[in-house]
Amino acid sequence: MFADPMPGKREIASFYDGFEYRKPPHGRYAQLVRRINTDVRKIVGDLKTDFDIELGAPLLDYGGGTGFYANAFSRYFNVTMMDIDEWACRYARNQFSRRFEVVCGDAGSPYLKNRYKLVYCNHVVEHCPDPKLLLRQLAELLDQGGILVMATPNRRCKEFWFRPLWFRDYLKMASDRIPAPRAFLKFLQTPWLCCDPPRHLYAFTSESLRNLAEDSYDVLRIFTEYSPFQYYHGRIRLSFALNSWRSLIRIAMQVIGLIGITWLRYLDIKNNWGNNLVAVLRRR
Repeated sequence: MFADPMPGKREIASFYDGFEYRKPPHGRYAQLVRRINTDVRKIVGDLKTDFDIELGAPLLDYGGGTGFYANAFSRYFNVTMMDIDEWACRYARNQFSRRFEVVCGDAGSPYLKNRYKLVYCNHVVEHCPDPKLLLRQLAELLDQGGILVMATPNRRCKEFWFRPLWFRDYLKMASDRIPAPRAFLKFLQTPWLCCDPPRHLYAFTSESLRNLAEDSYDVLRIFTEYSPFQYYHGRIRLSFALNSWRSLIRIAMQVIGLIGITWLRYLDIKNNWGNNLVAVLRRR
């Protein structure tokens, strides 16, 4: 699924100007560092166990935002982080001085002269106007046999049944043009989950992601993760703080969502319905 018409370069550049992705709220810095360190430790364990990745190898965190994943990976690898947004790169340099190299640019720029054993590309491909070009460019940055780990939202996700506020946000995209009941029925017929330009320009399934990758890579593994349990892109945070009567509603919705998503996960025999889609690819 894709946006048509595609937003122009100027609109996309304007959207990402100052897009300090994953910058924590005041007072949450240490908490975010701990949480992402825990997730990255699990990712590194997967890579070592399943794909024989050596510690200390050069790693590129492409589209690394404000640098929290690059910081966590720097405990295990020789890390370079790259992002198109100058604000995010400046934040990463200031917060994680000398832990890793920070480069502002994109995969087609001449600033990256090294080859990498591993590229981590976390929720970037859905933002790119030309995803096939991006994957080719990342392949050129990998050593022969190098590994690309790529995460993106899953268009086939069914979690919206148990996340009503998320569901509502996508319905609102159409309900200003067509009546809300019709928007609801249209969404059920062809959900446009994860396609919300100028932010997300594409929404992939495991099949379309495989087709996209097979020009340049051997597909080692594609799987989905459910939001309360995922670690390749972090879990959805649950809060059970009781501050007002509205907190009771929020807590009830979270409990219902957690029970429903857990139930959905066990019904999903083919692992198609999770929130997060992860592909592990090897450059030919």
